[in-house]
Amino acid sequence: MKRVISLLALVICLATLLGACGETVNLDDLSIPEFTDDQEMVIGVWSGSMANWNDQHFSYLEEADINLLLGSSEYIAYSEQLFDLAEAAGVRVVPDSRKWDGEVPSFVEHPAFAGYCVWDEPSSDDFEKLAEKKAKWDSLMAEKMFFVNVFPGWAGTALGGSFDSYISNYMQIVQPEVLCFDHYPLMEDSNDNTVVRDTFFSDMDICSHYAKQSGVDFWFTLLAAGHMDYVNPTEEEFRWQMAVGQAYGARGLVHYVYTSHDPDYTCPIDWKYQTPTELYENMDAANGEVAAWDHIYMQYDWQGTATIGGTNNEFTSIGFQLCQYAVKPTDKTGIKSISSDEDLLCGIFRDENGSPAYMITNATNPAEEKDATVTLKLDKNYKGVLIIDRGAQTTKLLENREVTIEVESSEGVFIIPLTKK
Repeated sequence: MKRVISLLALVICLATLLGACGETVNLDDLSIPEFTDDQEMVIGVWSGSMANWNDQHFSYLEEADINLLLGSSEYIAYSEQLFDLAEAAGVRVVPDSRKWDGEVPSFVEHPAFAGYCVWDEPSSDDFEKLAEKKAKWDSLMAEKMFFVNVFPGWAGTALGGSFDSYISNYMQIVQPEVLCFDHYPLMEDSNDNTVVRDTFFSDMDICSHYAKQSGVDFWFTLLAAGHMDYVNPTEEEFRWQMAVGQAYGARGLVHYVYTSHDPDYTCPIDWKYQTPTELYENMDAANGEVAAWDHIYMQYDWQGTATIGGTNNEFTSIGFQLCQYAVKPTDKTGIKSISSDEDLLCGIFRDENGSPAYMITNATNPAEEKDATVTLKLDKNYKGVLIIDRGAQTTKLLENREVTIEVESSEGVFIIPLTKK
């Protein structure tokens, strides 16, 4: 009798285990979050030499999902009419006023006036003067943006030391409300091949770290116009720069530059004919993909970025080694393991409820067209993922807690782990 009971218990136990192991989850069983389209990230452009800001040019900005215009007072006469045109196009304006010393403009109350650009690429010796300006600014119009764009890491003696100390001192002394820097990572070598600067990722690593530490938004000014040794960016190269920025939690992506009277510049808008060029079309396409899902991206706070070395390619190994603030991809993130045949950046994000998401960006040179095959293993409570790629959303079930995705060259995909309903 005892033997019969024991056999029956064993059968029940095996049935229970098999039922647990054989749990069937369908796509309809996944708990997919709902997102309200009530936030947008900053997608901006530096005006450059443009002076004739008429309704046609604001329509170009609106078409390309540009919502912030950084201008130059050397060329632009700012007026209520200009701000009215900007407001109608959904564009906020940050005029250039590098000589600002306490004047409150007549258009200060206009909703399209976002603030002033008071300095571009200050040296470390300028920080104290900037801090004095900032204090005066806060006493007069603190509700508007005191905007500064700082140097990249290759600026040499202007940094007054390392790039890390330059950014750290800037944040401590000036205490800006946004940390924005420019870095143009794509260049032509002596053989006309496109190469990526070794310090691109480490500069992003440093700036995003100090922005997070100071509790301010991180913005990135990217290459939008061919000049000097910089390439004329393709659609893929626009997309890649923006995807790298998002992997580092950037909440502002600003294109340099809209147009230029300098004949050595190839810009989105032709200076002579005042018409869009191929670069405009490239910028428009990349911006549209970001704008399609920025309301989702903006629901998440960046926690840090991991560097993932690919098994096939070591081109970024030097750049990755310079990333001193890189995080572990498996450190309380929901990720048990991540592997790839090509180098990756994995931005770690959390929403207000602590739920994770990941911006996985192909870190290889976009000109080399190396697609990455990525395998992600997640914690056992996750049953699927929501994948956002170029603004398009798809869901995928996990198999043995794993999902394999293709991250094409020049792309980044946003992945949200999903539980069962």
